[in-house]
Amino acid sequence: MCSRSLCRGKLVGQLDNSKIVTFFVFWSRAQFSFVAVAIPVALAVCGACHHTNTARSGTMSISKPPTVRQRSAATAATLSGWDVVAFQQKVDDEEYYEAHQIVLAAAQRHIQSGDIVMACGLLRDAVRAFLGADTNNNCQSEAADLLATAIKHLKEHLSASRNANKQATTSGSPRPRALPPSAAAAVAAAAAAGASSAQIPLSTEAANDEVRKLCDLYTAWLPRTPDFAARKLLSLRDLMALSVLINTVSERRAAAPIPATKSDDGRGGGGGVAVLPEVHREIGHACFAARDFRLAVENFAAADEPRAAALVLEAWASARRIPATELDLLVTRAVLRFLMARNTAGAQRLRLRCAESPLLGPTFKASVLFNFTQMLTTTLAGVLGHIVVANGSYIGGGGGSGDASPPTLSKGTLKKWQTFVETLFSNYAPALVNRDREFADYYFAHLRRIYFGVKLPGHLRQKASGGCVARSSVRSQEQRV
Repeated sequence: MCSRSLCRGKLVGQLDNSKIVTFFVFWSRAQFSFVAVAIPVALAVCGACHHTNTARSGTMSISKPPTVRQRSAATAATLSGWDVVAFQQKVDDEEYYEAHQIVLAAAQRHIQSGDIVMACGLLRDAVRAFLGADTNNNCQSEAADLLATAIKHLKEHLSASRNANKQATTSGSPRPRALPPSAAAAVAAAAAAGASSAQIPLSTEAANDEVRKLCDLYTAWLPRTPDFAARKLLSLRDLMALSVLINTVSERRAAAPIPATKSDDGRGGGGGVAVLPEVHREIGHACFAARDFRLAVENFAAADEPRAAALVLEAWASARRIPATELDLLVTRAVLRFLMARNTAGAQRLRLRCAESPLLGPTFKASVLFNFTQMLTTTLAGVLGHIVVANGSYIGGGGGSGDASPPTLSKGTLKKWQTFVETLFSNYAPALVNRDREFADYYFAHLRRIYFGVKLPGHLRQKASGGCVARSSVRSQEQRV
């Protein structure tokens, strides 16, 4: 009995143990089945939430680059969104070259899709990030290269658009219409719909808007070494060439009216070529930083910045130790430079600022040139006012070639104004020409051409084929480097 009970107890124990083992086996299989089903479901739910958040935020995950199909269907806002986070991470890690390459690749995709506006916007954002992260001149080279890339692609885009227009005009097919800046949404929608990657031409207004946005970046660019100062001047020269390309009057149509100043000094163009004032302003600041005071005054005159020009004159007099007896000539040249830019109001404001200057004022107000600049400015303001009223929009005669196009005024009226101005020139010759021949050989000749349509002398017409106003400043800065 006892043995049976023991055997029974052993069997019961074995049976209980087998039940326990069987229970754990079935429980493990059930757990595995649950996990096998639950994990895919959870991943699917997380993926759906991730895509929902991605659609709301307008960006794509950087963990996995988008496929070719996703890229082709992406809008202009999300086409390079997966690069933005990677770019910022590279900048934070001070891996500037890698960040530079990320932006170039993303911008190139926009350019290939024909969206130059989005490409330039991406490049500008990257330049702004580089300049904001630059503490020890570590990434100004990358910023300068991206600026040069933006200018280069804008030039290529404009040239291609104009060549297409010429071919369309020659073949008789309709010309593509230029889109205003507000058409960016339509461009994105076309890209999302799988439109062709043909280049979309920019209007003159849109192209000038891109140049103005680039000027804002040059304002934020503060070179800390002579090397980068020279590089900034070179880059600004390219920006001026772009502005000239945008606003050059074609043979078949007049340029769109923009608030730009015509270059009438025979160096930067003229007649039919306009440069945005914002470009002249940035070049003026860059020239002032490079201690090229003459070109700084010239560009501030074209940009209508009399206050900045007055500050340059004060720095010029102090840095070059100009004698007090010559300060009136220094101010007079600057006033005449404003008059050559047809900016009589700016010339008058410059006169008053210089007269109030503790450094320039005493000599200038005591000189006879104070009255000369007052009478000349008032007279030419009257001439310019009559010309604008009579002709509607007078841009002056002659450009780089020095040829004159007399304004639409009666010969008698124009002759009276010219006679009075010539009287001023002759009466004040002892205080001007006898002290500096440049007044008669250069300033007076250009003022006669601009306001009265008188042709330039031969030697000035040869100089009129010169290049960019920033060229000599760049050369002098490079020599210092």
